[in-house]
This record gives sequence, C-alpha cells and structure tokens, in this order.
Amino acid sequence: MRLGVARAVVGIELVEGDIEVTEGVISEIGLAPAGNGLAVPGFVDLHIHGHGGVDFVDATPEDHGEIARALTAYGVTSYLPTLMSLPVDDLVDAIGRHPGSVASGAKAHGFHLEGPFLSPEKPGAHRLDALANPRRESIDRLLSAGPVAHMTMAPDLDGALEAITHLTDSGVVVSLGHSAATAEITHRALDHGASVFTHVFNAMGPLSQREPRILGVALARDDVFLTAIFDRVHFSDEVARVIISCAGERLVSISDGTAAIGAGDSAVLGDTPTEIVDGAPRLPGGVIAGSVLTLDTAFRNLVALGVDVVSAARASATTPARAGRLAGIGEIAVGAAADLVVLDDSHEVKQTYVDGVQVFES
Repeated sequence: MRLGVARAVVGIELVEGDIEVTEGVISEIGLAPAGNGLAVPGFVDLHIHGHGGVDFVDATPEDHGEIARALTAYGVTSYLPTLMSLPVDDLVDAIGRHPGSVASGAKAHGFHLEGPFLSPEKPGAHRLDALANPRRESIDRLLSAGPVAHMTMAPDLDGALEAITHLTDSGVVVSLGHSAATAEITHRALDHGASVFTHVFNAMGPLSQREPRILGVALARDDVFLTAIFDRVHFSDEVARVIISCAGERLVSISDGTAAIGAGDSAVLGDTPTEIVDGAPRLPGGVIAGSVLTLDTAFRNLVALGVDVVSAARASATTPARAGRLAGIGEIAVGAAADLVVLDDSHEVKQTYVDGVQVFES
C-alpha cells in the first residue's frame, strides 16, 4: 500500500517522496511519484486522563475502546491512559477494567499513574486525602492489578528513593513531579533510576539563582526527558521557548488531556468536577486541572512558537516513544510499525494509520 504523500519526516530530515507499507510495517521510503501532504510518525501521548466526558478512573472496557478510536482524530496512535491520585483500592479497580487490545484505535501501552505518591506541597488538582508515601506493599498491589508502564512520583517523600529503584527494576518508567524537592534530592532520585519529569514548570518548586530545586535539575541535566503541556495556558510563550531551548531533543509534548475534551464546558478529572475557564479545566478555586489540549493542536502550537516540523514531530512521537521505552514506534523507518499521520499544509490531521490500517480520515 502506498500512503500517497509528498514528503515525510524521517529521523532528523524531511525526505521527499512517498511511503510504502507492507503487512503493517514501513517497507520503503522516498518513492516517486509523490502525492500530497506530509507524513509524520504517529503521535505518542504519555499523559492523558480521558476524553468525551469519560475519565479513565471510571472507564468501562467499552469506554476504553471509544477513547482509543477517538484519539486517532488527533493523530495519536499510541498512548498511556493516565490515572489521578485515588486510594489504592480505587486505582486497582480502574487498572483492572482495561480491556487490553482495542480494535481500530490507538494502542494503549499500559497505565501512567500520576500519583498517589505526590507531595502535599504541590498537589495541583490532586485530592490531598488521596496522597500517600510510597510503600512496597501498595506499589506491588498496583503493579499486579494490570499493565502499569509509567508512574509520577515526588522524590522528596519518605520511601521515594527505594520505591524508584523497585519500580525501575520492575520495568516501570518513573517520572518526577508534583514536588518541591531540592536539587540534591532530585539528583539522587535520578541516580536511583528516574528518567522523566512530569509537566515541567507546573506543580514544581520555583527555580532561583542559588536553589535550582527540581525544576532547575530538569532544565539543566542532559540525560533526562522533559514533558510539557503546550496549550498556551499552562505557561507563557516565553517560558515555552525556555523549555524548548533547554530540552532540545529531550522534549516530550503531552496533552494532559481530560474528560473535558469534546464534552462541553464541564467534566471530571478523576472524581473531581471541573469547569472550563480561560481555556483550561479548573477547580472551583481556579487551580488548573489538566487541559483540553490534543496533540495535533500541541504540534501546531510548537510550530507557531518557531519549532520546525521535524523537531515538532520528534517531540510529539519519537522522543515520547524513547522516554516511555516503547520499542518499534515513534519513527518513520524501514521495518518500523506503520503508525503514521498525514498532515495537510496547515498541519491538520488528514489521515491516521495504526499498523498500516487507516483508522481516521478527515
């Protein structure tokens, strides 16, 4: 099957020509004659809480299927359903309701648990009464409930360093966030195996010239990945450019999208009601509670900030796959899975393919 595109993002280059797909994998690149549109790797969202009025905390197996199919309209071909902080029993229940594979939709690669092991100093929209210090018994219950791929943790909690080692030894990617940790503690957490930072600048202690804290380490250390929400709400354009400049090839674009996407002016985040105010879901006191961002909009926002399309594609697909340790996806290369998105000249999604099968057309 020919994709019918004029050019494609291949590695760090724009390559002229079409793409051939054979049995679900990319078999040839740069074929002539070319068609129309730009092919980019399918977007990989490591942090998304829900869609269409449904939060993954409450999602039924049928809901998971509907969301997986809906995400393809935004160019997402792989994602991590993300759960807010709740009591461990509730998280275990939510994890157990995932159906596994879903026909004709984006691929879920295991859950991202954004809590409950977060700092009460930087809870964001998380329920304070659901937060806890990490303990081996609780972690093992969560891991045995179903596929857990990623966990956000505050490194300054009692027991955090031991928990990070246990999680990474168990194959879970640990991301640091929702914390006011010092630089020293943050470095120690990274040395214990953490490798990602959750939505930099948000729910993090402030950076100063003599105390860099967790944020300063995220920006300065070159062996970690930074996730960021490019909705032009969570931080200013000036801060966005700082993140882009500091992160370089370590940049991961996430949506932090919630059930409010496609659900009007109100929805839930976890089990907490939110209202859309000034472009984002918010709690009654005005605290931002996730986003209504989708990764295709984030792609366009990155381009509007001056990022070239190759780098925007890398931040939306290639680097997230690396950060999430998701093999065989996130790139256009011979032998890679044919998870592909075709964009028009305005970078709107025209078609989405998962394993070479077209799952969306505008």
